[in-house]
Amino acid sequence: MINVAFTGHRIQNLYGGSIYSKKYDILRDKLQEVFSYVENKYGEINNAYNGLALGFDTIAFEELWFSRQKTNIIGCIPFEKQYKKWRKNDIEVYNVMKSKCDEIIYVDTIEKYKVKDTTEGEYHITKLMKRNELMIDNSNVLISCWNHEKHGGTWYTIRYALQQKNIVEIININPTTLEIEILK
Repeated sequence: MINVAFTGHRIQNLYGGSIYSKKYDILRDKLQEVFSYVENKYGEINNAYNGLALGFDTIAFEELWFSRQKTNIIGCIPFEKQYKKWRKNDIEVYNVMKSKCDEIIYVDTIEKYKVKDTTEGEYHITKLMKRNELMIDNSNVLISCWNHEKHGGTWYTIRYALQQKNIVEIININPTTLEIEILK
């Protein structure tokens, strides 16, 4: 059994539009290939840590929830009001994901991941990074959807994972080429 975490771009840095349009179908198929690869190599996915953000996190959540019912999905929310500036439709999708999680973690309430001089439950950019650190710290495999740009949250998470001994493999779906790449 293995624990996995997800990181990836938001919709605007993938293919734009709706993640339910046809252009996302190949990405969903590639994600299923990655799940099968992970299970063939390491065994069943026990826990899946997901940031419940818009874009790749949403796709990963849905594909995992529909195809791997035995996997515990742990929603790692950086702060309680993560959804506050989102559109109504996005909040509805977020609430559905939240309701289907086996466990919810509000990362900024955990001592090790608190950000000094910030208000619990409120936005702070560092809390997004702390969320990603918690997911990596509790996983063995990182599944990413990264376009190789070396800035932003997805790059930060991959860079952090590359430095962690508990991460035995980083599997990336390149959204530009749709190739599956092993980064570690």
